[in-house]
Amino acid sequence: MFTTVLRHFSWLIKVRKSRLALARLDPDRLEDIGISRIEADQETKRSFWDAPANWVHW
Repeated sequence: MFTTVLRHFSWLIKVRKSRLALARLDPDRLEDIGISRIEADQETKRSFWDAPANWVHW
């Protein structure tokens, strides 16, 4: 059980770090990945536990 909790916590941290990295991308990089600044800002504002089910890898 502890291992499962630890994996879940680790996954939540990865989600948060990914969103913070997205927030730091400049407009050219966002265009490269096909999203707008508005979309990036919306994703960044989501809670770290609010992630699509297909992101779960634990």
